[in-house]
Amino acid sequence: MLIKEVASPIDLRKPEDAVQWASEVNIKRPWRYAFFDYYAELIQQSNVRNILEIGAGPGYLANTS
Repeated sequence: MLIKEVASPIDLRKPEDAVQWASEVNIKRPWRYAFFDYYAELIQQSNVRNILEIGAGPGYLANTS
């Protein structure tokens, strides 16, 4: 089965595109913060020490404390 990717005008391999996307995505989709809060609460309630963040964005769930 061949999976065809959805074409995007944004190339996240280019630093300038990635920075632009990161600065605009949550303005365009403000409901994402509710998802982040939900996941962060689940993570804080768990005893897991390491979390692999895939798909949320550039470190939106990261916390170094």
